[in-house]
Amino acid sequence: MIEIRQLERSHIPAVLRVQGECYRPELIESSDCFLAKLAVYPAGCTGAWSGNLLVAYLFGHPWRKGQLVDLGSEFSPLPANADCMYLHDLAVMPAFRGQSIPRQLLGAVIGDALKMGLNHFALVAVQHS
Repeated sequence: MIEIRQLERSHIPAVLRVQGECYRPELIESSDCFLAKLAVYPAGCTGAWSGNLLVAYLFGHPWRKGQLVDLGSEFSPLPANADCMYLHDLAVMPAFRGQSIPRQLLGAVIGDALKMGLNHFALVAVQHS
């Protein structure tokens, strides 16, 4: 059974573990980067748990269409004129793929975006995803 809930500062080491299982070294972001995203927009930082084990996460935040967020950036503040929800990072541990976990994570962030009047979404895909 997978439980979806908001990430907290204490979960960042687990986020780094999941990230390390999912990405090539040149795509790894620092704990400071994740902590900054959590501080700027906590509602967009969601995790999927199997018992006490974080098995996937999603970091998203309001942004501007057509503007990329650099990998590893610790931006602040969010743009006042945001017109989309930027899905910065979605990672699922290989052993937990194929279980619709991304759909569950996206459901929380998409619902939040729609409540804010944001009906456009943006992302940058890596590693042939």
